Amino acid sequence: MNSIRALLLLLLLLLLMLSPAMASNTTTPPAMATVPLEEILRLHNAQQVKHKTPAPPPAPFTVEKMHFNARLLDNAVEVDADYELSVLNDNWVQVALLHLDGQSQVMTLPQVDNGYFLVKDNRLLFLSREPGRYRFNLRFIKFAERTKQGFRQVILAKQGALATLQLRYDSGLFDIDRKNAVNQGDHLVFFAAQDRFSLRWKQTAVREPIPPAPAPEKLMQSVVTQAHASVVATLRGDYIIRLNCQLQFAGKKSIMFTVPERQQVQYVYLNGIPIPFNVNDHQLEIPVSAARAGDNNADVELVLSRQSPGYVLSGDIRLQLPSSSWRINQLHVSLHLPDVYNYQWSAGSLAPTDQNAAINYHHQLPTPGKAIPLQQQLVHGMPDVRLQYTVDLSNRYFDGSRVNVGGEQRDRRY
Repeated sequence: MNSIRALLLLLLLLLLMLSPAMASNTTTPPAMATVPLEEILRLHNAQQVKHKTPAPPPAPFTVEKMHFNARLLDNAVEVDADYELSVLNDNWVQVALLHLDGQSQVMTLPQVDNGYFLVKDNRLLFLSREPGRYRFNLRFIKFAERTKQGFRQVILAKQGALATLQLRYDSGLFDIDRKNAVNQGDHLVFFAAQDRFSLRWKQTAVREPIPPAPAPEKLMQSVVTQAHASVVATLRGDYIIRLNCQLQFAGKKSIMFTVPERQQVQYVYLNGIPIPFNVNDHQLEIPVSAARAGDNNADVELVLSRQSPGYVLSGDIRLQLPSSSWRINQLHVSLHLPDVYNYQWSAGSLAPTDQNAAINYHHQLPTPGKAIPLQQQLVHGMPDVRLQYTVDLSNRYFDGSRVNVGGEQRDRRY
């Protein structure tokens, strides 16, 4: 009994295992549809057109427009040329623009995206391999060829679908051959004949030379061409300073002086006439004008004073002169110091000189004492000088001995 049950269970398991395999072996019949023959032929033709290779363009490029704006010169034609062309494939193409003979000269070349310019075999070429439309402008000049009748020049216009030349000229100077030209009032419009423009003209009058443009007036710089200073000192140490400045300028200007410490302005002269003045924080501003109408010169003179404690047996003298807001080209100074001292230059921008440039000052003063000439060139800032001094004892004392002078006994003096 048990063996029968086991056999039945085994048969049941085998049936369960075989059921999926039998189900997987069952095949579903494919879907089917009926299509008319005309539709099949249409689909076939469309597929053929899709994979068909396009025909190459009939030409690698086309030149749609060439327009020349020309201006006639005495012996040449100056041309401003506008080009419009199209590149039709992606292979390198070259378009001849201009024949560069000995009579032609390119003046300007443009920058063209995806385009290049090349000179080859005496021709100016435009190169590109990018399909598309190109517009650009270039300028050139063509010198004319002289003939018995006058002048002539040829400008090539090959491959242009539309080629025109607009010529401007002076009708009072030139007579133009108007073959293939249309008069447009102030200019002529030429049309290309056999891929070229043939220009012929003769000169009927001589162009009057253009007078040279007047040189622009140089802006005159305000400057002190020369300055003279006279300093007179006393044994008490007081100084009287005269500063005369020769001015050069245009129009009406103002000159500024900076007065040194411990100096007071006493008088101001403009072109020899005393004028009122005002010193504010050591600054003295003087409006100046020319001495005569139409002139550009004037002179300013300052008179200053300075008090000092006086002299000792030896020491140094330090002196400054007023500075000017205008550059001083050359400054001459004459110091007149007490003659009881010997003086030696020590320092300063004013240097000793052998030249004593005396002038007539508007403010008259006597000039006693020892004269010490100084000078400075290209003065900027306050001119200054420092002198060392000692008592001059020459011929001021004797040692008790006597000497024979002309048969006469005299004291020996030192």
